[in-house]
Amino acid sequence: MIRTAGLVLWLAVGAVGCQATSYSPDVSGFYHGNPQATYDALAAEGKRGIAEKDEALWRSELASAAMGAGNESSALKSLQAAGRLMGTLDSTPHQRARAIFSAEATKIYRGDPYERCMNALYQGILYYRAGDKGRANAAFRRGLLADGWSAEGEHQKDFAALSFLSGWASYQRG
Repeated sequence: MIRTAGLVLWLAVGAVGCQATSYSPDVSGFYHGNPQATYDALAAEGKRGIAEKDEALWRSELASAAMGAGNESSALKSLQAAGRLMGTLDSTPHQRARAIFSAEATKIYRGDPYERCMNALYQGILYYRAGDKGRANAAFRRGLLADGWSAEGEHQKDFAALSFLSGWASYQRG
């Protein structure tokens, strides 16, 4: 179980780590078997201040490190905050113009559909482990909705794990 969780978390950190960002916290502890050191480094980075454009990414990385360190309540709080930020699609005219004409590194990170799906998946798993099958099912369904948001229509509605887990949570609720 711990080895599987470690692999999933390693993949999550790698996936969110591919995004352009203006900050670069020390995550080497995660790769050397010390996710608590990575969590501490990310938390310290947050205390120094995270730019608005990097906050959702930072919270996702913080959640991955918290899960790796076994701190599921902190992970859930970080995932919830990141999910709220990723789900905020409203923008000012200035932000819309910047999204069209600016370099990728200046844009606010909102996550792509896959990252939103993973956020919902991890939230659902943590809710399920905490015994809240209703919220777990809602999170899995939110992930299924996010899976249909691909602008190009590519890879839409193909996240089978979310469908299975939503059905399982529903079944467990009766």
